[in-house]
Amino acid sequence: MIPVFAKNLTEQEMKAAIAYYRSPEGASMLRKTPLLMQEAQQAGALWGQQLGERILKELEAQGYTSAGLEI
Repeated sequence: MIPVFAKNLTEQEMKAAIAYYRSPEGASMLRKTPLLMQEAQQAGALWGQQLGERILKELEAQGYTSAGLEI
């Protein structure tokens, strides 16, 4: 992991990030990140499903068939 961070962030950026994550706000963000990611993934999955259904309906309205397709 270190090479990835070293490649993309300067030393000053890393020091600032470390300082932030040691602050009360940063520590709170670290604690809440797993839940945030889980909820964001669920919201994205729902959005993707709804978008797929809408596109399928639009295609069917244009005469395309959804025979054999699952959404």
